[in-house]
Amino acid sequence: MKKYHKYHKIFISVLFLSILHIYVFNQTFQSIQISNCDNTTGWTASHFILSAESSNFIEGRGSIKIQAASTLGLGYWGEVSFTPQVTNFSVGQTLSFWLYLPDNAGRIKNMQVVLYDTNNSSATWSYYYKIPLNEWQYYTFWLDRPTSGNVNLTSISRVTLRFQQSSQFNISFELYIDDIRIYSGYNIEKFAELETKCEIHESLQEKAASEFVAKEISPWIDITDFISPADKARGFVEVGVSVYASDNARWKLIGDDDGGAEKDIRAYCDGIIYEIKDARYKNALKDTVFPVDGKYSGASPNSWVIFEFLVPSKIQNFYKVYIGNNFEPADLLVETKRIYWMATYYKAEAYVINPLPGIYANISVKGVTQEAKWEFDPVRKVFNYVSGKYVVSVGSEVEFDASESVVYNLTSNIIGYKWDFGDNTTGDGVSVKHVYNNVGTYKVTLTLQSSDGRTFPEYPYARKSIIIEVTPPPTDIKLYQSGPNPFDLSVDNPFSKIRYELSEETEVTIKIFSMTGKVIKTLLDKKVMPAGTWEVIWDGKSEDGKYVESGLYFYALITPTKTITKKMLVIR
Repeated sequence: MKKYHKYHKIFISVLFLSILHIYVFNQTFQSIQISNCDNTTGWTASHFILSAESSNFIEGRGSIKIQAASTLGLGYWGEVSFTPQVTNFSVGQTLSFWLYLPDNAGRIKNMQVVLYDTNNSSATWSYYYKIPLNEWQYYTFWLDRPTSGNVNLTSISRVTLRFQQSSQFNISFELYIDDIRIYSGYNIEKFAELETKCEIHESLQEKAASEFVAKEISPWIDITDFISPADKARGFVEVGVSVYASDNARWKLIGDDDGGAEKDIRAYCDGIIYEIKDARYKNALKDTVFPVDGKYSGASPNSWVIFEFLVPSKIQNFYKVYIGNNFEPADLLVETKRIYWMATYYKAEAYVINPLPGIYANISVKGVTQEAKWEFDPVRKVFNYVSGKYVVSVGSEVEFDASESVVYNLTSNIIGYKWDFGDNTTGDGVSVKHVYNNVGTYKVTLTLQSSDGRTFPEYPYARKSIIIEVTPPPTDIKLYQSGPNPFDLSVDNPFSKIRYELSEETEVTIKIFSMTGKVIKTLLDKKVMPAGTWEVIWDGKSEDGKYVESGLYFYALITPTKTITKKMLVIR
């Protein structure tokens, strides 16, 4: 996307860094089930085959199974509709459901939710499926923020779910819908705003539009104070961006302009760059994205793009987000003029979307480093940032801890912790220990029970899963580079992780040395450790409890059979 640097000195963006509550709703948890999807009574279909599925469901006795009919050709739409049990919706509510997509549904091109009122007016919410496939995924839609259209929320006559066949592959696919609800209790907080104006005669030269796309909506703004304990527990924070314009001008989101080499849309926390939670917002061809094929090309004013930024469970110092100049008016050419670039006024706003009241499960694995890496998705042919995977050695005892689970904006409390270790064994308690005796990949799931009698799925985040990869014991002793490196002591609560591997049970000593060989700190002293991958934390202090000076230091892993030394840089 063009940067339009020549306009930078003309226009001054306005950024609001203080907390501004735009909508604050009653924090009493409310949910209304408008279809439990146990049967197909009241459902109708066009180009789809409907049936009740009794073995694949989130809640109740079953789900709605939707299968593509033979009449659903390339690029064609099919839809299913039902009359909700409750028809009086309102601003401040969200529609939610659970969606299950098998592998054969990975070629679906577009997905929509459409609400119709008694006057047959409609509003549409466009979205894209979440990954991984073959799992139930949770979706929410703000009723006052449709992608397009306008509807009377107090007199909803029907809810329609629409799915578009691939324009390249004519496939037979099925999907499953369950537990369709209306929720109240969310709120949003605005943390940034960008605005441009021009005179009517200047709009013909696209003045306001050009200045708008040249500016950064959120240039590394600290949103630490906006992130709730629930965000930390579920592992991501939702940020919504909305664009307004005079003359009802449409807008669009532009793809990553530099292939990820620069800032674009990402977060920075405690020395680590976090991409957005799902790579569906980016496109290597720099086309309009989220999702692909122009779903937000020509989005209506006031509609949102919602990003999910990864969030660590503990923020030591700050959490900053950067939302670059990736937004612009949508093109609509009339002869040689782009009429959607000729408005006199544009405004973009960025919000943190706080979660609904509920209980939020959180899992930590004591003494085990969490894996995070990029993995290729062969269905969508993109790389996705994957986190939450833990690697342990076969036969080693693993301790799972749920003490960082939270109750958010509720008066109830957590009364039960149910564990499924993924190997046909289960457990109970805040902290549990388990031994995996076979190599493999296991999904560990925690489900919380609340004192108010509600649990998953009505509290959607009362269940959380992580992946445990059980590997053969290491074949050697290894010491990895400490992180972060450089180790910055100027921040609050500094720490550096030192990771190591053992091929067998042995005594372990880990020490920090100065350049002259003086022992600065002993982190482990002849501690017997089993085979596996482990880590220790150094807080940057010497044996006398004071922070060390800036400079180069050595750290050493010492066992009876091997000694490994590496360097780290400390700055203050």
